[in-house]
Amino acid sequence: MATEAASAVCDYAFRSLHLPQLISLIRQANKASAQVAEKVGMRLTAELTRYSHTYWVYALACGDAPVTRPVAVLE
Repeated sequence: MATEAASAVCDYAFRSLHLPQLISLIRQANKASAQVAEKVGMRLTAELTRYSHTYWVYALACGDAPVTRPVAVLE
């Protein structure tokens, strides 16, 4: 379910908001979120440490986003 939600956010950001890039900061200990980011096409671009916590920086550019099928609207 998390992967589907993340994919929908990416689609909306690129198709409706016309954003050039999405960035996700994920705590290094949160491996499940990192897996979701990778499943939707995001790539690890950096690692940073703030306030004793290490974060992974994942990014996805609009042109690199996987093509998804249109979502049907249920009424």
